[in-house]
Amino acid sequence: MDLFWRLILAHFVGDFTLQTNKIAKWKRESVWGVLFHSLIFFALGALLTFHRANEIWVEILALKLGGWMCLVILTALHYLEDNWRVWTISRFNSPDSFGFFLWDQFIHYLMIFIFTPLDASITPERWVIVAIIYVLVGHFMTIFIYYIEKDVLGQAVIRTDLKYYSIIERLAIVSLFLLPGNWWLFMIALWILKSIIYGVKKIYDFSWIHIALNYTFAIIMGVAGKIVMNL
Repeated sequence: MDLFWRLILAHFVGDFTLQTNKIAKWKRESVWGVLFHSLIFFALGALLTFHRANEIWVEILALKLGGWMCLVILTALHYLEDNWRVWTISRFNSPDSFGFFLWDQFIHYLMIFIFTPLDASITPERWVIVAIIYVLVGHFMTIFIYYIEKDVLGQAVIRTDLKYYSIIERLAIVSLFLLPGNWWLFMIALWILKSIIYGVKKIYDFSWIHIALNYTFAIIMGVAGKIVMNL
């Protein structure tokens, strides 16, 4: 399933790391924004799977689909799914909720699963999983926390000045877990130091949801990364 995990990585990078506020706004306002975003996925997918793009990935009855065709199909499906989400929210005034966000992501993962080959080996490449973990604790978690806060507290705002504090903090925690020995213990010192600085400067105004999810998710991903590195 190497290709599956590589395309999942391409999806995460395209949907979160490389989806700037301008692109997200463009997607909501024009189908060209959705197309541009979908082509980013195609480019990333092609880059990560080009070594096997000429192989047959999927056989449906008598139809054999090669890697390039599967990438085109996945890009088209990515476009249709994102365009449908934007249209549904606009047309029916549907709330862009946490549930809607999870459903949208599930559809993307399902399509990738359907249009990638199921290799005999199910052990993913170590570097791909570690890269996915870093993307998850980065921009993905920022959006994840945003939707949770929005649904639970009734409102949520992603402050640009504080967003990167949290992202860097989560990345640092995961990195400490991945270091050899007991370097992860510095995570505690990092947390205490950061809390003191935020308290002194009076910029630590995150919600309790943000604080709980921020550290819990970073620690879980750090442990997961440690396990993957030791396989």
